[in-house]
Amino acid sequence: MPRPHWLIAPPERCARNRGGRARLKGAAEGRGFSRALLKPRPTMTYIQTMTVNRAAYLIAVLGALACSTPSAGAQTPVRWTATAPSAPVTPGSTTSVVLKANIDEGWHIYAINQGAGGPVPTRITLAPGQPFALAGAIRAILAPRTEMDASFGINVMLHEKNAAFVVPVRLDPAVRSGIDTVHVNARYQACNASLCLPPQTARLTAAVLATGGK
Repeated sequence: MPRPHWLIAPPERCARNRGGRARLKGAAEGRGFSRALLKPRPTMTYIQTMTVNRAAYLIAVLGALACSTPSAGAQTPVRWTATAPSAPVTPGSTTSVVLKANIDEGWHIYAINQGAGGPVPTRITLAPGQPFALAGAIRAILAPRTEMDASFGINVMLHEKNAAFVVPVRLDPAVRSGIDTVHVNARYQACNASLCLPPQTARLTAAVLATGGK
């Protein structure tokens, strides 16, 4: 009998461990997933053969959905901004860029120091090829909340409603006087009680006035 057509994802995309927890392969690699897939489920196997009838077709659809990636569509539950001090900065000196995230009700992102083995932590980096370099450790202005997440089975550190981070940067000593733009990337994953969207990268800019340069 021919192999069934899996409407959304083939069974090979799923992995089942001894505890009976279904996880999407590649969830940690940046794909969105339903948090329901992380919860304990009754033991179930995929149908490898089926007769062409209506009941078997419905079973195939349900089996495929168990391994599907939810469609995020145009969902953007997190909005980021970046600001730098208005005071002039001397080339070779250090200043700070503040990143703020406004998070929709019911959604959250994860802390920059979220441990391994769970959701994707927020990661803030400077884009290459600019006259700014990271000048120290990035820190959160608003402390994350820690809670036990039954889906992941570990404690998670999350930000709800608002998050803010200080990014210390050093201006290249060779920069001439004038306005320069610092480019900051914030990679994050937004989740709610039922699903996690694929990780996204917010590409942010802030203007810095350099003075006293060559």
